[in-house]
Amino acid sequence: MVSSLNVVVPRPNSFGLIVRGSCTLLEYTALMRLPPRVLFFIRIALGFSVGGVLTWWLVRDIDLREFFGRISQFSWPLFGPVFALVITSMVIRAARWRMLFGDGDKGPSFARLFFVENTGIGLNNLAPVRLLAEPIQFGYLTVRDGHNQGAVLASIVQNRALDLVVTLAIMAIGFSIFPPADIVRFVLWSVMAISTVALVGVVTLSLTTHRWALLRKWSVAVAYGTAWHQLASDPGRLFRVMLTTLLHWVVVGLAAWVIAGGVGITLSFPVVLLLTVGILMLGMALPGLPSGFGPFEFAATLLLSFYGVSREPALAFGVILHVVLLIPPVAVAAITLLASGPPWSLLRSRTAPLVVATTQTQGGSRSGSKGGAKGRDFRR
Repeated sequence: MVSSLNVVVPRPNSFGLIVRGSCTLLEYTALMRLPPRVLFFIRIALGFSVGGVLTWWLVRDIDLREFFGRISQFSWPLFGPVFALVITSMVIRAARWRMLFGDGDKGPSFARLFFVENTGIGLNNLAPVRLLAEPIQFGYLTVRDGHNQGAVLASIVQNRALDLVVTLAIMAIGFSIFPPADIVRFVLWSVMAISTVALVGVVTLSLTTHRWALLRKWSVAVAYGTAWHQLASDPGRLFRVMLTTLLHWVVVGLAAWVIAGGVGITLSFPVVLLLTVGILMLGMALPGLPSGFGPFEFAATLLLSFYGVSREPALAFGVILHVVLLIPPVAVAAITLLASGPPWSLLRSRTAPLVVATTQTQGGSRSGSKGGAKGRDFRR
């Protein structure tokens, strides 16, 4: 959840940890003297520039007739099972998040997490700078629902960290069994190594927050560290979360495999699963146009080319997969906004009762201490 020049995923977002870290370092070195608003517009400009360049590269030498032919080749009835698989993966992802709160009744419900998580992803997909998913999710669960800030923050970070563990495992096993070209293999393994270092750093820091005297003064940090220790001390729950994460990726891979077959790509399911993980990691981590258009299709075209797929079917696959993954979270976000409004809309309404309570307290103090005590209790 660190800001970057233009990051986040939807999905989670795993490889984005590396991009966020490197871009944050850049901001605090070369751009540290610029005001935040200027940095914000720099991120937007960089995203549109990179997205435009990648889009130009995609269509520069492509045979548009063959590309549209591949798109039209995809059978419309296949959208039914594809969307069903994508929505199933969203349900599985929400179930994983619920597991991270433990088996008690203190955490949010499964249904609430489903809507909150996908609302963050959906709105993040529409933003010019993809930085909104985690803040929106955090706002709904803490500001709107009143859940413990440290526990919610820990669950969000655990979500990303465990997702990275599983994606790294899939890529390590997959690229060992189905290796691409040598130079590509070197780049992929280098990125995976850096990702592993970042993962170890995040987990180590999260598990050692209780050793930092400064952090122990903050209740949020204490709750954050406690949530991490509870997860680490419960191997059964940790295993279930990891298994659920793997199941989520398998279901997404099945949806991608159906799309691949629909546009005439004859790769096996394990290869399509491996490439889908890589496409989502790379495509959603790179700066680009809103919704990740440009980098996502670039990642699909690039990675599939290493396995003998030409640009036209690879681009058709990337466009259809991107749209299919984009629409359901945006639809959930629209439903959530219509039903309960934005995540921080209660901030102002919550201050009004405090003012009333303060007024009552002041009035009560003139007549007696009992009324003042009631005012203080109400405010607390």
